[in-house]
Amino acid sequence: MGNTECSCLTEFTVTDHQCVNLQDTTTLITQNDLMANADSGDIILFNSNHACARIQRTLLWSDYDHVALIIKSEFVQDDFLLLEAVASGVRLVRWSSIKKLIKQGKNGCYNQAFYRKVNVERTQAFKLKLLDFVDQVHGK
Repeated sequence: MGNTECSCLTEFTVTDHQCVNLQDTTTLITQNDLMANADSGDIILFNSNHACARIQRTLLWSDYDHVALIIKSEFVQDDFLLLEAVASGVRLVRWSSIKKLIKQGKNGCYNQAFYRKVNVERTQAFKLKLLDFVDQVHGK
């Protein structure tokens, strides 16, 4: 299927015009850049603002406590879907719904979100397998 190695980690904020550098090792992108570059199979990593998430990150020595898989669809214009596992099961949710929850400080569900481009050849077979996977796990 090609190279599945991930490229540089990219941190973004939810504004269209301004990004704030929170780590020296990240490359910042805007919301517009994310929409233009994200593709099915890429991932979003989250740093949540919940006490349990902070404990999880500490125990695992990780900056992240949640991950979602990007699913682009021709039926969803000007947005993309995220496939994620939550307490109630595996769900598809629009990025536009989640990005509203990313805020700095105590008022947001997520402190930060990071976009990671997955380098894989996105052939028709890849896209069909990915959609088949989504059908198999969605709602479970």
